[in-house]
Amino acid sequence: MSKSILQHRLVRFLPLLCSIILVVTLFITLITDSKSIPRSASATSIAPLTKGHHLRTSQKIASPSALNTISTTTSTTMQQSSGTARRFLPELIYGTAWKKERTQQLVELAVKTGFRAIDTACQPKHYNEKGVGDALAKLYSEKIVTREEIFLQTKFTSINGQDPNNIPYDRNAPLIEQVKQSFAKSQENLQTTYIDSLVMHSPMSTVQDTLMVWKQFEEFYQNGLVRYLGISNCYQLTLLKQLYDNAIIKPTFLQNRFYHETHYDREIREFCQQHDIHYQSFWTLTANPHILKRLVHCVSLLALSDFLSLSLSLLVQS
Repeated sequence: MSKSILQHRLVRFLPLLCSIILVVTLFITLITDSKSIPRSASATSIAPLTKGHHLRTSQKIASPSALNTISTTTSTTMQQSSGTARRFLPELIYGTAWKKERTQQLVELAVKTGFRAIDTACQPKHYNEKGVGDALAKLYSEKIVTREEIFLQTKFTSINGQDPNNIPYDRNAPLIEQVKQSFAKSQENLQTTYIDSLVMHSPMSTVQDTLMVWKQFEEFYQNGLVRYLGISNCYQLTLLKQLYDNAIIKPTFLQNRFYHETHYDREIREFCQQHDIHYQSFWTLTANPHILKRLVHCVSLLALSDFLSLSLSLLVQS
């Protein structure tokens, strides 16, 4: 058999061989992480986009410092207890924590890039809520978007999560009054009469206080000031069940850090699926560098396969 024929057959066989190696590598990766990677992990980051506004992936994505996203789950139009169909929920929410003085600039960039959902909090320690409001006001005035096109999510943060030197409400007021003052401050900062999603930044120190705050949230909802309610940083399934069982207006969202230390909230996410609660994951990428490293490795193998195939093809041609 001539040398040219051998080279030709090798060129035809090499891509298949490299593909087999890639598949085996991926399989080994999945087996290695079988105890840590959540079931249906892909479903944790996919959901319907905000109605009428698809994130245009062909566009230039915002700079890395601007990209801090929160992903949500499910695939249906949400309905609240009134039975009235509401808007579609967003697939990706632009997170604004730690943006500080760049918040306005980065929110404007995110919306111009294609984001139609923004997450913030009435917590000056980590969020510049007013910067979000200023950015949106400018975008509204420039006719880039309208308020109705933006899904706006903010949070009530208890005193324990606040900077003691910069609390956005009266620290000596009763708890319910603190919630009311925080909500009013959010309306002022965000320059809006209603909030799409109001989230309890974390459970309170007691179940009783958690339910008390939730009851005030329900009053906001019943008065038409809020469309959806949620809770964040809730990693105890028993507490989530207590909240759900006692709530008149059931939580629409649970927003948690998504990482292996909590076993990716597997039991909690199963409960959410069973009770129509949308699981929002944050730090989905930065909290899982071990998975990203393996992904990069697999992509590198694929690139190597293409390179070797091209090299041998040029060799045959020569």
